[in-house]
Amino acid sequence: MKKTEPTKLKYLLIFFLLYPAVNVHSTQLPTDNLTVFCQLTSNIVDSVVNRIEPDSSNIVKISSLNKENQCNWVIENEFVKKLMFSGVDILINGTSNTKFNYLIEFSIVNFNVKYFPTSEKKTVQRKQIVSLDIRALHGQNGKVIFVKRFTKQFVDSVRIENISKIENQNFPFTAAKIPVNLGLKKYLEPFIVLLTSVGIIYMFFSLRSK
Repeated sequence: MKKTEPTKLKYLLIFFLLYPAVNVHSTQLPTDNLTVFCQLTSNIVDSVVNRIEPDSSNIVKISSLNKENQCNWVIENEFVKKLMFSGVDILINGTSNTKFNYLIEFSIVNFNVKYFPTSEKKTVQRKQIVSLDIRALHGQNGKVIFVKRFTKQFVDSVRIENISKIENQNFPFTAAKIPVNLGLKKYLEPFIVLLTSVGIIYMFFSLRSK
């Protein structure tokens, strides 16, 4: 027994030394909604650019079919980052007379976040979707390279108390309504309604029998 006690003490000491780090990790905020949108969009952009494979001698024009949509900024920014990394010159919308080699047009089908109730009262499920219809054309002759709908999504669980911290007030599309977690209430209510109905029917036939 005496030989095992020092070993136990050693493991306890290691646990208490590591506990603060573990505790900090568990209380870290989840990735904010705007960052998740950027990551999902970046995945789509990678697929699009890899299909047309422009080189550093090319000029690519990015055009949105949803001119007033605030989400445009995220999509255009991800295209700019990807193309500039490849040394490609970029045009964003506009009516520039500059000739371009490729035209990438996109239309936003879905770009939102939703929260769904879970079995845990303090958490909700977070679901973010980015869905874009994209058309790529040759700039010289307008020949269509491809037309495709790209969809990416992200799902996880977040604590309700952290939702205000992962949303961004400057970008309304990063926010959504928080569902009311009914807990046992959602199971009790139908049961109560059923009992009430049975009671009314019983009283009705009891009165008729008299």
